[in-house]
Amino acid sequence: MKEFYVYILINPITNKPFYIGKGSNGRMKMHEYFSDNNKHWNKHIENTIKKIKKQNLNIIYEKVNCKNEDDALKLEIKLIKKHGKENLCNLTDGGDGASGYKHTIKTKKLISKIQIKRFEDPLEREKVSIQSKKSMSNTKTIQKISNSLAGRKLSYETKKKMSKAKTGKGNWCYGNDSRKEYICKNCNIIFKSYRNSKFCSIDCRNNYISKNKYNKILNCKFCNKQFKSNRKSNIFCSTSCSSRYTQQKIKENKKCLL
Repeated sequence: MKEFYVYILINPITNKPFYIGKGSNGRMKMHEYFSDNNKHWNKHIENTIKKIKKQNLNIIYEKVNCKNEDDALKLEIKLIKKHGKENLCNLTDGGDGASGYKHTIKTKKLISKIQIKRFEDPLEREKVSIQSKKSMSNTKTIQKISNSLAGRKLSYETKKKMSKAKTGKGNWCYGNDSRKEYICKNCNIIFKSYRNSKFCSIDCRNNYISKNKYNKILNCKFCNKQFKSNRKSNIFCSTSCSSRYTQQKIKENKKCLL
């Protein structure tokens, strides 16, 4: 059974708490780990931890064990209210975690600008691509995703929302013609296609084949007669020449062995 607790992170510079949270197992120490790797979801906590570490000091941890999760959530709310949210790095009043926090429109725009600027760098895009490919090549990750989606039934409203989001201007391909221009080999007309096409239609393809069916003159390897073919790989004028040639080679090999 999981043991839940409420933890307090205290700043050794001011001897005052800077974050109060609810957790289980090693949750309390995760803030320090993510801050050291510049991956913390709350930048206020990350910056505070970095300031503490710059002065070669350690975070002071305080832990209060609780009977169950509900008690831990109630205590978290009580302690945040006692110390004042304005004096802490907490984004909410407690009891719901960071999921209860909603960004303002101004913050959303700022995050959007940062992300756009971040992905302008081709090295950053490559880095993210490698990480996602690595995670998706893991069979355990694929199985987890598969299990989470198995038996999932979307409501009519959700389906309608998804459809609306992907139609019209919401579609990534809206207003963009991704087809490339090609010149037809038969009639020399410029046409557009999604794939590398040589002909604008099936009729053009058939006409081109019929015109150039036997356009290459080759010499038969067995009888040395000239013949026409549409393939360079053809070395015999007929199947009989091919079979005679193989029989001849078999006889020669047998003589060599004797």
